[in-house]
Amino acid sequence: MVITFLHLPPETRPALYALIHRILRPGGYLIAEWFRPEQRTEGYTSGGPPDPSWMVTADELRRHFDPEGILLLDNATPELNEGPGHRGPAATVRLVWERRG
Repeated sequence: MVITFLHLPPETRPALYALIHRILRPGGYLIAEWFRPEQRTEGYTSGGPPDPSWMVTADELRRHFDPEGILLLDNATPELNEGPGHRGPAATVRLVWERRG
């Protein structure tokens, strides 16, 4: 399963995480990338929702995904080039997680 830049209000994200756990089969992988709050708080201009609370942190992901299945959890600063409004450095968090058992 791949999720890229799916930003939801903080109160709805736990339901998304629960859905991922339900539908991903054991041995399946989640590969995901979100903007993190620093996208707004540190002045990046390469896109993302206007409200930092809609962005995801590594700590939040650690709370919702079994640490033993986390293969990668990284705060990244990629260079985006995805069209107008999505160019330049970005503050993102990346997750690769394997559902175990």
